Amino acid sequence: MRKLKPQSMHLVLAIALACLLMSAGTALAQDRIALYGHAGVAMPGGALSKMEGVGASVGGGIAVRVHRDLALRLGLDADMLEGRRLRSGEQAPGVNLHHFLVGAEWVFLRRDMPVVATATLGAGSTLLDVETFLVPQGQPGAGQTPLIRESYASVHAGVQIAYRPGRRVEFALGARAFRVFADEGETAAVATLSDEVEPLGAVWTFPITLRLNLWLF
Repeated sequence: MRKLKPQSMHLVLAIALACLLMSAGTALAQDRIALYGHAGVAMPGGALSKMEGVGASVGGGIAVRVHRDLALRLGLDADMLEGRRLRSGEQAPGVNLHHFLVGAEWVFLRRDMPVVATATLGAGSTLLDVETFLVPQGQPGAGQTPLIRESYASVHAGVQIAYRPGRRVEFALGARAFRVFADEGETAAVATLSDEVEPLGAVWTFPITLRLNLWLF
């Protein structure tokens, strides 16, 4: 696994620093801590959609409420996509994306408690893991099993509808979009599978998940 490019690392650090500065002036008495977990489905987009089908999405993390309508989140998500059968007859390898996230969630609609609507925005690092596969005959390096496992900067955004049946428990149904800034040169081996497959430069995933928040205090 290679290190993040300097500009990618700067983006991640800038977002994290901005989030910390936003919370610095908030009184500790206003803070609330929650653990959360979610599960659902993930749909591929961009170049990834040419070789992958719908897969599973799971994740979890910690949230800190720094204002009545603002919470900071730190988490780890995984989108596990299933390889499709290509028109060439080749079976595309599965692709797993592990997202290390920092972000903020805002309440933008609070009309009838205990139901609220929120929006999230953040950035982080994504480990792109393409399962090993055989290079088809007739392609350079035929028979080899490339290993693609690289880290890239990523951003994400989404919306959620949350319902709180009790003081400490909250359920949220949400949809998000992840944009991973992958390098086409480092993922070019997947293009040997078929003419319909492209190097993974524009990588998107769109998870739809049900989340459980457990507010500790």
